Amino acid sequence: MTRAQTTKIPKTYEEARTFASNTQLAYYILSAAKLGISFKMLIPGLFAEFEKDSKRWRIHKALTPINDSVAMSLASYKNTCNRFLREQGFPVPVQEHVTTADDIFTFIRSHKSTDIVVKPARGFGGAGVSIRPNTEDEIRHAFNYAEEKCMSSIQPKVLVEEFIRGRHFRMVVLGDSLIAAAERMTPYVVGDGVSTIAALVEKKNEELVEEGRPKIKLDGESDKSLEDQNVTRDSIPEKGIRITVRFNANMTSGGSTRECLSDIHPKYKKLAISIVQATGLRLGGIDLITPDITDFSVKHAINEVNHNPGLRIHYMPDEGEPYDIATVIQEYILHNINCFAI
Repeated sequence: MTRAQTTKIPKTYEEARTFASNTQLAYYILSAAKLGISFKMLIPGLFAEFEKDSKRWRIHKALTPINDSVAMSLASYKNTCNRFLREQGFPVPVQEHVTTADDIFTFIRSHKSTDIVVKPARGFGGAGVSIRPNTEDEIRHAFNYAEEKCMSSIQPKVLVEEFIRGRHFRMVVLGDSLIAAAERMTPYVVGDGVSTIAALVEKKNEELVEEGRPKIKLDGESDKSLEDQNVTRDSIPEKGIRITVRFNANMTSGGSTRECLSDIHPKYKKLAISIVQATGLRLGGIDLITPDITDFSVKHAINEVNHNPGLRIHYMPDEGEPYDIATVIQEYILHNINCFAI
């Protein structure tokens, strides 16, 4: 391979986005400027090659050279990873593959739990996930929705698991350190004493659109969340009262984030590092559900392991200070990964 001319390093995220259509890759390109790393695009917008100190490495969208393929495969298939973690003694929700909607009813009877989550065996961004479907029609719809959104062609495509109550946290491990953490907050509105919840959602959606972020949806899942709080779309919450609109904490559902690395109990940090190392990953995002990130004694569970954790939530938290996670990861690659020799 002949050495090509490297591309000029951008100085802002907006400039980086002119090279990378993928958000993750844009952050990695921007971090190159801080570290004196040159780069060139191998596939416009999607695939970049970086170079420094007689080393060369590539990043495709969010995929870096840090993790090996076996570890990434384990993390990608949710049921396999859930079983692996359970057998290793880590706290995970009870979970099973299902081939038909009727299998979900069997799961409910077997585990004596009506609070369930139905989701694709392989997915991204919360697509295909139904939280706490409870009527027969809702459960059958949830199965079809998960099957439709599954990113794998391998059968069975649908998972059912117990619903774990609590707040959602993303912890990012690199090597033997926890380098970033954020609470993924479910979509919510705050009462003003005058407006209905539906009106508050509409107003907040206008703000989200201005920021280029997904809207909060009002649908059957949001109605369940409201019912859980003894309110409806037409309720008028008192001023200052916070109402959770959906159970799902994904950014794609209108969720928000809070930087929280300093809040995490040391045992949760140790748990996250242990899980990433057990899977064979060196870079991993651990999705933890717990009612209190400062208290390790409360019931908690690991929802998922991500082999290419998203970066945006650490750069643009709704609460707390941004954290330049891409630069930390690029430094790790430069000093710890066997790269191509130039």
